[in-house]
Amino acid sequence: MAAVTTPSKSLSVRICRISSSSAPTNVILQKQLLILLSEKCIWQGFIFRCNLQSFMTAENHNMETSCGFILLNFDSILLLQYPQGHWSFPKGHIEEGDLNHHSTASRELNEETGIRDIRIDKNWSKRTEYSFHRKGKLIPKQVFWYIAETDELSVNLSNEHTNYLWLDFDSASNHLTFNQEKKLLLSARRYLESQGKNF
Repeated sequence: MAAVTTPSKSLSVRICRISSSSAPTNVILQKQLLILLSEKCIWQGFIFRCNLQSFMTAENHNMETSCGFILLNFDSILLLQYPQGHWSFPKGHIEEGDLNHHSTASRELNEETGIRDIRIDKNWSKRTEYSFHRKGKLIPKQVFWYIAETDELSVNLSNEHTNYLWLDFDSASNHLTFNQEKKLLLSARRYLESQGKNF
């Protein structure tokens, strides 16, 4: 076991070095550690430069990590359509040089839509997890979600997407492809309404 001490005096974590023959229990521990490290780094306000996948040494258990925004313009939500046909929120993978989850989500938003001027709500965040197939392998993935607002309506769509829509909450929920993201939007709506915003 190797001790890893972060810049925060209140957080000290021990990482188990796990081989490719690790039992499933170790994979669960790895996933929990990824979440702990990333969430603590944001909460404490220091830079988290680690490649999250470097903790996942077993090839078949590499967990991809993305970050994204539920982006509002007044009472409208931005949805993007992917070439496969599904509709979702803007999001993307963590890359080397990203300072934290917010910077990842901001960079991806700019790359996918051209939108730069945003205000991030730092009091709400959610994590979703799912798996997908790639080249015959089942890949687990987690996405960290945040709420952001913008005054920009113009979207310069990247070649990663085929269409975009600004929709009210109800229409956005109906348009979203995946139930998990419908629930995510409902959670964001309830939070915003608790802050005095009505939609």
